[in-house]
Amino acid sequence: MHHAKKQPTAAIGYPRTWFGLGAVVCTVGIISSAYLAYESLEAFTRAFWMIVGSALAIFLVVFIVPCLITTHVAGEKGLHLRMGILINATVPYDAIREIAPDTIRWGALTVGIGVRHKGKQRTVFVVSSFKNLVIIKLNRDLRLGGMLGPTVGQIVLSVKDVDSFLSTVARMSGTEEG
Repeated sequence: MHHAKKQPTAAIGYPRTWFGLGAVVCTVGIISSAYLAYESLEAFTRAFWMIVGSALAIFLVVFIVPCLITTHVAGEKGLHLRMGILINATVPYDAIREIAPDTIRWGALTVGIGVRHKGKQRTVFVVSSFKNLVIIKLNRDLRLGGMLGPTVGQIVLSVKDVDSFLSTVARMSGTEEG
């Protein structure tokens, strides 16, 4: 059994390129919708563009902006995974068996951007790019995100700096790097 060592917390960044691009696209959509609503001659068309713009604004504020401002944290008791409202879960260090660099071997379209659970593989993907991936293999099944969260045996993350992530989590968890 691994015992976590008392260490200060460390922020672990993840790439935000796709979220930044999403923010730009949503913003352009909101501005375009506002312009089209303003220029519309018919009330129905004006209402349609106002609804489209409002939906884009809600999507931007609820899903995109939080992913731009949150980060994972290697805390005292575990690795806290946070990507906006998409995931907010802690992996206790004593549940980590191995950490290692990884590559997408499942297909980028299968994995996607964001958080995706693959039940048959008992894997959760927390990715914001297809580069700089790490895999965390667990020594027991772990339910992420409370009682309704998925049960997983491994986690695939995209991080800004793989070497820094591996050394930080290995140091804080007492786990060997794979």
